[in-house]
Amino acid sequence: MFQLHDNEEVVAAISGAVDAEGNPVSLDGPPVWSSSDSGIVTVTPSADGMACIVGSPTPGPLGIATVKVEASSNGVALVASAEVEIIAAGAVALNFSFGTPTVP
Repeated sequence: MFQLHDNEEVVAAISGAVDAEGNPVSLDGPPVWSSSDSGIVTVTPSADGMACIVGSPTPGPLGIATVKVEASSNGVALVASAEVEIIAAGAVALNFSFGTPTVP
C-alpha cells in the first residue's frame, strides 16, 4: 500500500507493457485511470494516459482507495492497481474551547 499525506500529490507513471518474455509491446490506445473512491483519492491523467497525478481532494477525508489503470495490447486487456492510503499531514494548529462558566 502506498501512503500519501493529505496535502501531497504524486505522479504515477506507466513504465511500459511487456509480453510473457519481458519484451516491450505497444498499447492499442491511451490507458484509462480511475479511483475506487474519488472522495478520498483523486486521479488526473496526462493527455496521453501514460501518467497520472494522484492526490487527495482538499478538504478531504482520510482513508484508502484503489487506483487502477486499464489498457489493452493487441486486444488483450491489461489492468494494474494499487491501494493508496491518505494519511494526515503533520499538525499545524492547536485548538481549545471554553467550558460553561461557573461561580466559584
